Amino acid sequence: MDQKILTPGPLLDEKGNLTEAGYATSLVKDYSREQIKSSQLRIKEWDYYY
Repeated sequence: MDQKILTPGPLLDEKGNLTEAGYATSLVKDYSREQIKSSQLRIKEWDYYY
């Protein structure tokens, strides 16, 4: 992953896949848990505090 994400927009497409692979140094993409096309028990989310 050597592509820096600069364009804002949704994190996932209508099928639940990533719209763009890469990394960002700030929150650029919009995340919505409802867009994930998977069982609710399979969704893993973590909060990181630095």
